[in-house]
Parts: sequence; C-alpha cells; structure tokens
Amino acid sequence: MSAKFLFFAECADWMGCREMEIFFPKPMKLSKFLEDTPAFFPLLSHLDLLKVAVNQSLSDFHKMVCDGDEIAFMPPYSGG
Repeated sequence: MSAKFLFFAECADWMGCREMEIFFPKPMKLSKFLEDTPAFFPLLSHLDLLKVAVNQSLSDFHKMVCDGDEIAFMPPYSGG
C-alpha cells in the first residue's frame, strides 16, 4: 500500500520537499500515521495550524489513510 503526500507553502519548507510517496502495511488513521512515520516529524509541531485534504476534499486527522490516497497539507489561509 502507498499514499502520496503533498506539501504547500510553509509545509514544503518544513518538510524540505513538495511531495513524497510513503509505503505502509495497512490502513490507519492519519494522526497515527504521522506520529509513527519519522519523515513527518517536522510537521508534528504545526498540526494544530494546518488544513488537510484527503483525495482533494478537506478532511481532518481522524481520516483513514488507505492505498492510493492523496493527502495534502496546507497552512492556514483566508479568502475573500
């Protein structure tokens, strides 16, 4: 199983890349996935500020990460 992770704006700066693909053994909650995957440690201190989208729909960190998912992390934003 694998998922594609996208990082926008400051998230890309913290992670040092704009995207990555991670392989994992079974579906799990996004929050658990982030805590258990060392590559995501730069994001952990910012989670309360971030927006997350799973498969191009805004979501939360309780969403299950499944094979083929695309998860995007975005800093806070505003619109008019």
